[in-house]
Amino acid sequence: MTIVRLVPQDIELFAGKDKNLNCTVRDQNNQVVDLTGATIRWALSKTAKSTKLIDYTSPTNIAIDGDPTTGKFVVSIQDADTTGLPGGDYYHEAKVTSAAGLETTVFYGTVEMRDSITE
Repeated sequence: MTIVRLVPQDIELFAGKDKNLNCTVRDQNNQVVDLTGATIRWALSKTAKSTKLIDYTSPTNIAIDGDPTTGKFVVSIQDADTTGLPGGDYYHEAKVTSAAGLETTVFYGTVEMRDSITE
């Protein structure tokens, strides 16, 4: 795997609601990174150093595109996993582990969790 361009990804999420994060992994030259044989992990916690509240590893709730050479994957955040989380700011990040075992953080950011009146 080549050097990956680390991209901040700040998102808004309503507690108790599904959300898909559509992602494309790009290298330092803005070229897509081939995800053939890769594993992707996405996690959410209150801070970067606190206990993970949600922790997904592909293929569970993370789908790499049918053509992994596109560098695309989708994280499907499930409503049940955010139900009961109080409103406020959280930290999230995604890591790709290549088929050769090289681990690279591909994005990180803040999740603004919103309370939902329709939960």
